[in-house]
Amino acid sequence: MSSRELAFAEEYRSMLAVSFLRGFPRVYGFGIASGGRADSERSSSDGWERPAIVMEWIEGPTLREALPHLPARTYVDASGALRRSVLPEIAVSLGVAMLDILLGAGELDCTFLHRDLSPRNIIVRTAVAKLSEQIASSTFDLRIVDLGSSSVLRTNERGITLTHDIWRFGTIEYAAPEMLTRDVPEVSRLRYSATVDTYAICSMLYEMVCDRTPFELGRRPNSSPYLIKMREHPEVPIWLDGDARALVRLLARGLSADQSMRYTPSELREALLAWPNEGESPVGRARRGHRRSLLSALAGAAREWARERQG
Repeated sequence: MSSRELAFAEEYRSMLAVSFLRGFPRVYGFGIASGGRADSERSSSDGWERPAIVMEWIEGPTLREALPHLPARTYVDASGALRRSVLPEIAVSLGVAMLDILLGAGELDCTFLHRDLSPRNIIVRTAVAKLSEQIASSTFDLRIVDLGSSSVLRTNERGITLTHDIWRFGTIEYAAPEMLTRDVPEVSRLRYSATVDTYAICSMLYEMVCDRTPFELGRRPNSSPYLIKMREHPEVPIWLDGDARALVRLLARGLSADQSMRYTPSELREALLAWPNEGESPVGRARRGHRRSLLSALAGAAREWARERQG
């Protein structure tokens, strides 16, 4: 079996392990797909065969595709450019929904880590509720897909044994630094920390609120992503308002180069739920934010109407 086929088989095993859990697609089987001309006189080399996973079709946009449709405020940054900042209460609700899925994997008799979370492998499922309805309720039905970098650690009486050790580079803008190098001593051990996933979630939420990724690696193609993330700290934009800035400061801890300084999934969930007023749920904050936005829009319309009357 080639390394590519082995990686695919291991991805199937990870998918199967979480298939029955909320937030992951159902998996129905593994096999070989083939194609080519149905001509007995032609050689088999004229066709093709490749491994295939039969799984549930998830209806809905990826988080990347949904991003432009999320309610947002517009700011002017220090350079004079317009920035589209997703309402922080919406970002918080999405973060909590992601964490609930990962924490739900605690039902397994093993430890599951995704290790390559990004806006392109999180789907907002719209089979039951439309995206607009989920936004209105600030309750999101998410599915995590693409488990090609995931890890399943099986617990037994002798301790922890690795059942999936296929590794690939993470999506660099969202990946923790330990996922972006092979040259650090004991780096393989660091990759089996749940803080790898919380780092990615904090990166995604930062991007939603700040309208840019934490380190903007795409603008520095000749620099080492690993060294940038190890040496630099994400900016807290001064142009954001108070609640949004407080959220970015909260996320900055999760983007620490030092794993011991980051949140575990349960710690990050607790911190998000406590933002900005402890004891108020994201749904309550979202409704409060929607009311503020609506009142602001109504006040603006009233001022415009008054100006027209005076004119």
